[in-house]
This record gives sequence, structure tokens and C-alpha cells, in this order.
Amino acid sequence: IGWLLDKFDDLISNVVEDEINDIACQELDSLATSMGEDFLKFAGDLINEYLGDLPNEDPLAAENALDPPGDVDLLNFKDTGNVIGEWFDDIMEEADKMLGDQQDDPINSGTDLGINILFRDLLLDDDGALTIDVGKILSGGAILLNTHDKLTQTVMTLKAVKCFGLDTLTKFEPLVSIGNFTLQNELKWEYLTIEADIEIKIKPSSRDDAIISNP
Repeated sequence: IGWLLDKFDDLISNVVEDEINDIACQELDSLATSMGEDFLKFAGDLINEYLGDLPNEDPLAAENALDPPGDVDLLNFKDTGNVIGEWFDDIMEEADKMLGDQQDDPINSGTDLGINILFRDLLLDDDGALTIDVGKILSGGAILLNTHDKLTQTVMTLKAVKCFGLDTLTKFEPLVSIGNFTLQNELKWEYLTIEADIEIKIKPSSRDDAIISNP
């Protein structure tokens, strides 16, 4: 009798185990799909507003619509005949030479734009990245996903972001006067790469209808 019961127990255990494995695989597949879709949506929403063609708008529209009070004297960037205008023009010219022209690079052999050298000196890590510690800024990180289903509890947290390529500027014109009261800028990079440090925590579900429960 004993050996028969053991066989029956093994048979039932195998059947139950197989069923649990099938359900677990289905739930994990659904979870992975959901996590991937949510993260891609988050990333898409973040960068979509910067994609596509720029609107064909007149950059001088705001200036042309200006109607300042009579007692307000605006700084005219094109008028270098007065002291303030000449002073501003000199500052912009020196800034362009210092940051937008080729300078001797003390770290890498040869020359590079001054702004790239400044970035390496002041902003970038040894690996050439600008690191944003999201965990410190938002006390633990930014939660990208927080789900709780019948199989697991899952929390996906953005801990840090690294941006590579900030020191690959090939053109740096931060303040170009295109109107009497309007400045325009133009920046060009060889490349920019974003690296995200994401922490994923998965633990068994604690719901009443959980597939696997602790008796």
C-alpha cells in the first residue's frame, strides 16, 4: 500500500508542478512584455517632443511684436556704437574665441574646441560621461514601473543616467545676434549616447488570489 501511495503522490506532484510551471511562464512572459512596453513608452514620451522637423517659424517674430513702454530702453545687440552695446559685443567675441575656436588640449594630443575642453575639466567623469545620480536627487530613484499581479510584485527604478559625447561638439555658437533684440544659438555634436542604470526588484505576489501562496 505504501509504495502505491508514494507513486500516486509523485504522479500528483508532477502534474501540479507542471501546471504551476506553465502558469508561471505565462505570467512571466506577460510581465516581461508589460515591463518592456512601459519602459519604451516612458522613453518615447521623453524624447518624442525633440524629434521631427523644427517648426517653420520666424525667429524674429517675438522681436517684431515687441511694443515696450516709452520709458524702457532695450539693449540693442546690433548697436555697438554705445558703451553697453560695445561692451556686450566684446564679451561675446571673446567667449566665442575661448569656447568656439580650437584650443590646445592639455589632456589629449592636438587641439579641440574650447567648450569640449571645459566640459572635460568641469563636468565629465574620467570615462567621459556626465553622470546624473537620480537616486540622490529623487531619494532612491525615479519609479518607472510598479506592478502587482497574481504572480509577482515588480518595481523598476531609474537609479542613474549617463550621457556620453558631450565633449564631441563640432560647432558651438551660443549667442549670435540675428536681430536688434534677438539671440540665436547653434550647437552640433558628433554623437550623444544615453546610458541608464535601472534596478528591477521582483518578489512573490502577496495578493489573496496569488498563484503561489505561503501557507
